[in-house]
Amino acid sequence: MILLFRSKAYPCFGVTSGMDSRTWWFEVVKQTYKTTQDLNQIEPHEWDLLLPDVFNSLFNEVFGTSEGWRLKENAEYTLRKLKEWRDLGAGPKLGVVSNMDNRLPYILEGNV
Repeated sequence: MILLFRSKAYPCFGVTSGMDSRTWWFEVVKQTYKTTQDLNQIEPHEWDLLLPDVFNSLFNEVFGTSEGWRLKENAEYTLRKLKEWRDLGAGPKLGVVSNMDNRLPYILEGNV
């Protein structure tokens, strides 16, 4: 629900509002944790101290690298076969279409 609201209020990760994707995702993570019932026992001042480190870990280390993502079964095989077909001269052009933020090129490079 938080993600849906944020997407409607600030589409395309906030780029139309002059916001960068880091700021956009920070609010999503912040509101998600704030509304998580098991975490509502954390004092607000403690939460303010913890959130930046939690967010940085999630944004940079978990979902900012290929480590945070899994290829679907047979995806690598399928892409390799499409590439072979393309390289024969008659196959399809390959590209990536995504609604991911500006971390996508780095994530894709990590999966090569």
